[in-house]
Amino acid sequence: MACGSKEAGGVYRPRRPHESPFYRLVERFFPQFEAVYEERYQERYGFWRPIIGTVVKKFLECGDLKHGFARVRCPKCREEFLVPYSCRGRCFCPSCHQKRALEKAGWVAEHVCAEVPHRQFACLCVPHADRCSRSPSGCGSISGSTGGSWANSAGPRRAR
Repeated sequence: MACGSKEAGGVYRPRRPHESPFYRLVERFFPQFEAVYEERYQERYGFWRPIIGTVVKKFLECGDLKHGFARVRCPKCREEFLVPYSCRGRCFCPSCHQKRALEKAGWVAEHVCAEVPHRQFACLCVPHADRCSRSPSGCGSISGSTGGSWANSAGPRRAR
């Protein structure tokens, strides 16, 4: 029963969306929210868009075996398991949104970003005591005695 794909880290771990606090909150309070939306929120946020109910319904069905699944079999050890369908939603379902965001980032890195060396520049962190002058006006510019010795040795300066 030992499979090489398991040893290489290819183990499927189900998400268990019903256990998340966000899922429980939406499941418990969304019907109430939908019922009072028109009288309490419509004036401020606009009319109820039908897509909202559709997205929430898909989210509540996401990752639930009762709403569909795929049977997956390992070609080496022939072990089978069920993978529930996902809602494939963005911005509402945290799991599906994260997956799509990672896929998009990978695509951008592969197809958009040029193959050139990149450099990350760090911000200059100035100690708080050196940032603020002791004048009554509060924070001032970094200069002379306020800036301390690090301001004078901050690097090469342009000739004027």
